[in-house]
Amino acid sequence: MATISENVQVEEKKKVSSAEQAKKSQKPKVVTKGASKDASKKGPGKKAIAAMQEAIKKQKEEEEKVRFEEEEKIRKLEEAEEAKRLQAQRERERKEKKKQRDKERKQKLKAEGKILSAKQKFERERAQTLLNSLKQGVPIISEVKIEEKHEEHGDAEVDSSSSDSDSETTDTLLTSLPKVYLPLLGVI
Repeated sequence: MATISENVQVEEKKKVSSAEQAKKSQKPKVVTKGASKDASKKGPGKKAIAAMQEAIKKQKEEEEKVRFEEEEKIRKLEEAEEAKRLQAQRERERKEKKKQRDKERKQKLKAEGKILSAKQKFERERAQTLLNSLKQGVPIISEVKIEEKHEEHGDAEVDSSSSDSDSETTDTLLTSLPKVYLPLLGVI
């Protein structure tokens, strides 16, 4: 049997070997400069976390500022478009009102007989010239043409008496004129 000293030596070897195995199973501790006392904590420190939070905060503020500026720009464009649309609508309404006023004014003047169409103006001038020529005793062109036609065809019915033909011509002209012109010419 082994002696007590040999037994103590074997037990010490077992203790040393078990301690070595325990050391090997544990990860070695790496000591770096500036490391905190709690080397067992993992992750960034408080200063790094604060810096990251500050950067995130600034980034969000910048994004918010850009978004606000874009919204403001869009709002201003919409307001400008709305103002243009309203201005165009007011302009159309103003033109329509003016057109309606002019139309009503012309209708009123036509009803009163103050506005004449081109045909009516021509007939009025013709009637005025006929009336003036009758007042002056100048032979009327239309009578001369009628007499010439009768002479060309050899009609002997052409009357040479001027007094009878003037009164007949005047009556014929006055009856052929529209009644609207008679007050203008001073006949009635």
